Amino acid sequence: MSVPVSVLLDESNLRPFSEALRGASGALRDGQERLDVARQAERCLALVNVEHAPEFVRSRLSLIPAMSALLRDQRWQAPLAASREIAGALAYFTDQCDLIPDASPQFGLLDDALIIELALRHNLAEWREWLSFDAARKAQRDIAHVLTREDWLSMSERQRSQLAQRPTWKRFLRPVEDGRFLVH
Repeated sequence: MSVPVSVLLDESNLRPFSEALRGASGALRDGQERLDVARQAERCLALVNVEHAPEFVRSRLSLIPAMSALLRDQRWQAPLAASREIAGALAYFTDQCDLIPDASPQFGLLDDALIIELALRHNLAEWREWLSFDAARKAQRDIAHVLTREDWLSMSERQRSQLAQRPTWKRFLRPVEDGRFLVH
């Protein structure tokens, strides 16, 4: 039997998690340390059994390889604040001193998942841009070795600007093979 549970956490409920994230982020001194944390998080993830963890936990922990890849991405070079906070979430995940002990059955990784969620929400624009950037590089291997974060952000801004200049009704049209348009 499973029982769906929804929990709404307000700012005061999230305070211990936010403070833990700040502490983990602040403890990282340099870029090399952030890279080391990224590698360590991937190794730790391989040792964690999330089979019986709640979906929220599984889905957030599944983001660890991508978070690690963002930190290791030489072509992206995320801003210091974003990379420090994302690395801080990974550092918290690897640390044995948690708000909820990891050994606690089924719920030991809940705090780790919440910390990951907070770090990504605080850096949502950076996270989404990197995901798009990474997908584009993988789809177009010929540009992968030359495309940088600055190039990508510049292209994205141009595309948004061009879309904003189109009449509103044309923004939602998508061409269909026979020359007609489909509104989506």
